[in-house]
Amino acid sequence: MGDTETFGIKFDVSTGVVNYDLYLTMGYGSSATKATRLLPKYFLPEFNRKAAWKIQVIPPSPFDPTGTWNSTDPVMPYPVFVRVYDWQQEATVTSDPDNFGDGDTSLVRYASKVVSVAVEIPGMTAVLPELTVGTGTGSPASPLFFQFSIANENLLPDGEYVGVVRVVDERIPSTNLSATFDKLIHSEDGFTTADALILRFVTYQTFSAIVCGPCL
Repeated sequence: MGDTETFGIKFDVSTGVVNYDLYLTMGYGSSATKATRLLPKYFLPEFNRKAAWKIQVIPPSPFDPTGTWNSTDPVMPYPVFVRVYDWQQEATVTSDPDNFGDGDTSLVRYASKVVSVAVEIPGMTAVLPELTVGTGTGSPASPLFFQFSIANENLLPDGEYVGVVRVVDERIPSTNLSATFDKLIHSEDGFTTADALILRFVTYQTFSAIVCGPCL
């Protein structure tokens, strides 16, 4: 997630093997039979139940007047600003009508908004900094805004670290594979298919956390 369409990520496999699944999901905008193809209805299947679509992180910088984390100071906090984009944050949830294609396209069928945002810089803090309330609506014009104050409590040494922001959605996935929602079509060989459960709806964003003491 982020402002670009390409990204890179590293996995530390020195202590074992990392396994992960990569899925391509899609939503469709209209549905019609041949007889009604000129009068399509708008559906929001995937859009109604997914996590925030973009996260922007602004960590402290050694080039800012206030500086960044100091490897010899476990007390001084520095701000990490997080902007979260999720259009469903202020959307009205409704289950009517039965054919949701006849409903208002500004409505959503299932609750799916941000409930918590956490920031982790591995090894820096004893407790994971987490916030549940932010300002804004989640729209492109007014993203949800969260401000964290984080100190280098464990005195991480000088260096550049990979921080992670976790944004948790309130949507609670079903644990029933027979349900008609909250599952993905999975195929290990590209031919046979099976259902794969969605465990939770979460969006992650990495950022650079710089520690130096002092930087200037």
